[in-house]
Amino acid sequence: METKPLTEAQKNEFIAKALEGKFKEILDGNLLPPELRAGFGLRWSPARQLVLDASSAAVRALLPLLPDLLRAVPAGRKAERERSHLSRPG
Repeated sequence: METKPLTEAQKNEFIAKALEGKFKEILDGNLLPPELRAGFGLRWSPARQLVLDASSAAVRALLPLLPDLLRAVPAGRKAERERSHLSRPG
């Protein structure tokens, strides 16, 4: 059976999913105490800490620049609508 070479889109999707998985592992690992991290087999290193610190700084810098629609999660937007509805007279 002959296999087709991957298209550029398939390659990009594969790379994006791999990076997303690695990034999620770094974020998840940061949230756990070292004992639990070790129990789940998640490794931590200065390089991972550097990635986490850099991504945190980027989020802190970019988040205020985003429009509300992109910045607020759907549940937050719903709560704001409900709160503004309750504060209206009538």
